[in-house]
Amino acid sequence: MNRSEWRQAARRRFRDGDPQSLLPVLRRPRLSPRTSSAGRLFDGVAAIVLGIEHSEFEGQPAMLLEAACAASAHGAYDCPINSDTVKQLDWRRLVRQLLQDKSLGATPGEMAMRFHRSLADALFAFCSANRSTPVVLGGGVFQNRILVELLTERFARVNQPLGLPGMIPPNDGGLAAGQLAIAAAQLRKEAHHACA
Repeated sequence: MNRSEWRQAARRRFRDGDPQSLLPVLRRPRLSPRTSSAGRLFDGVAAIVLGIEHSEFEGQPAMLLEAACAASAHGAYDCPINSDTVKQLDWRRLVRQLLQDKSLGATPGEMAMRFHRSLADALFAFCSANRSTPVVLGGGVFQNRILVELLTERFARVNQPLGLPGMIPPNDGGLAAGQLAIAAAQLRKEAHHACA
């Protein structure tokens, strides 16, 4: 079986409700590289919720998932913070609950909204662990209006500064600006220690 035939067979099995068929792909690093990108989480959730198998451009699945949100949907999925060594969001339970919702007949709009709400809740909890630190939203995922509005609502309830994209864009330009700010702070710190 060539690569194209294998992909078609895997898609057919996944569409037919057999996500176990994807396990061989997950075990092959070349076919499923590790990433810390929230965009890839959106891509995966869009595949589950909307059945998207490919995209025409970067961010398209996330845009379609955002557009599918039913504002009237209630509830959220669990997305705890894993703090084994480095704090990170553990989205596995979220995906399990999403798949369960789908099997119970939840609409794409309900699942999309619950996913956005879950991510906002998890990000807020993550940032709230250190209320004295200002939060600046940066990265392509924060071009998502629903996610930004949900986060803005949550931060409005607490006394923690929240910086929203403006003159600095939310996509990779915003990430670069944040990296520059960290590098500048480290250089100042090193210069201060050298003078002391």
